[in-house]
Amino acid sequence: METAIAFAIVFFNLFFNIYLEALINSMIIIYKRYTSILR
Repeated sequence: METAIAFAIVFFNLFFNIYLEALINSMIIIYKRYTSILR
């Protein structure tokens, strides 16, 4: 039971890190496009 909980925590952290990184990358791309439009 404890190993299942530990595995779930590790899996959630991995998924959250990938999701957060993708979100930041998309925000940077949108920001660059927005600034290029303003120029």
